[in-house]
Amino acid sequence: MARNGKSIFIALLEFIPALVILGILWLFPYRWGVQFGKVLGRIGFKYAASARNDAIAGLTASFPDWSPERVRETALRSFEHMGMYFLEVVLFPKLSNRYILKRLIRPVNHEIVEKLLAEGKGIVALSIHMGNPEFPGAYIGISGNPVHAVSRRMDNPFFQTVTASARAKKGINVIPRDNALRKIFEALKENHPVAFLVDQNWAAGGVFVPFFGRLAATAKGPIQFAMKTGAKVLITYDVRNSDDVTHTAYFVREMVLEHKENDEETIRYNTAKYTKMYEDIIRQHPEQWLWAHGRWSTRPREEECRS
Repeated sequence: MARNGKSIFIALLEFIPALVILGILWLFPYRWGVQFGKVLGRIGFKYAASARNDAIAGLTASFPDWSPERVRETALRSFEHMGMYFLEVVLFPKLSNRYILKRLIRPVNHEIVEKLLAEGKGIVALSIHMGNPEFPGAYIGISGNPVHAVSRRMDNPFFQTVTASARAKKGINVIPRDNALRKIFEALKENHPVAFLVDQNWAAGGVFVPFFGRLAATAKGPIQFAMKTGAKVLITYDVRNSDDVTHTAYFVREMVLEHKENDEETIRYNTAKYTKMYEDIIRQHPEQWLWAHGRWSTRPREEECRS
């Protein structure tokens, strides 16, 4: 049985049509495939009512001075960006490393990666679902430093295998989140960067920190790993350029941990610190962030008790 009780037969029924479509897309230029992803995003906005409503609700609460028209337009563009991101993931392996380094991704401050690795403690590389969140890590990997990316295991095992293989070809080793602890410690001990997406709702065991004026459940793990291993925390993000195809990958700076009176407060303070940094970044490019995620769906217990 596949994950969540899904039979192998059903998983194959889902996978085979997708594989056929992918094979067709591989026949066309990469740019066309990315534009097809934009169309898929528009279709998703029209028919995925629950995700569309989450995006509109999140934008309305985060930008209360915006008109409904601006909120809806930004939500639509967010769906377009996520559609392009999805197609980039599956089409990325067809590109040569030279093309990626010289034409597709323009790095900003990439030299900080070598500087932090020179200290020998590994890197906890943070990123968010904006632009293409995998491109900063891919640039590091293709440049010669193996990267490990912590990711939720897909429900369909065939999709999981294909995407993991595609990422591995570009220097990214996927660590499934449900079996990650030992592998993360090993990677950091070997002085490798480990990439974490830190803008997802964390339903259990997270810490609540402010995000766009509301408390958001956020994973403790990245800061905990940095505290336990001495790994350097690196702020990264990606922005899609105006041509829709090329990207700028930002390796912003090291975020030095600030230690408080106890571990719990240290985790909370530093998690809030990088979350505020990413909020400021998202405010510059709100149309490129994943608003459909339901970032604020988990609420603090005291709020649930009041309701």
